[in-house]
Amino acid sequence: MNIKIFECSYQEMLKFKELDKVIIDYVNTTNIDLIKKKGEDQEQFVEDVLIAYGNLSRSEETHFIMVTNEQDELVGLCVYVMQYYEHALAKTAHIDVIFLEKEWRIHGNGTAFMKFIFENAKKNGAKLCYVSANSDTKTDKGFSKMFKPAYNIYVKEL
Repeated sequence: MNIKIFECSYQEMLKFKELDKVIIDYVNTTNIDLIKKKGEDQEQFVEDVLIAYGNLSRSEETHFIMVTNEQDELVGLCVYVMQYYEHALAKTAHIDVIFLEKEWRIHGNGTAFMKFIFENAKKNGAKLCYVSANSDTKTDKGFSKMFKPAYNIYVKEL
């Protein structure tokens, strides 16, 4: 189960016919009711997300990382934005979204995906990388092995 990991442009990302499915699979992992509710209208949700990423893509500081399988089908993606973090006096990579289809999270694929993101962010000037995950999940446990806990992020739906 080999994967290919690479950075691409927003326009290149849009060419993947599996993009809608990956976005919906990702939204189905959330524990935030607002996102779940918006995701109920899958077609509209995908359209809104792609518009938002299109707006983000106007900045050189937005990076799109894709993961494909042996048939060049999209099985994962990451979008991160470079930001200057004043308290660290350094550029940081803030991972907005990261997702790898469940069946591809084996044989070191998830680790290779993360390693690629870290190396790519470092190449783009990042000194720190931030990510969040739903609490008490496999993803949360996996990230705790790769990241140093620095902050708890709390969400209150308004």
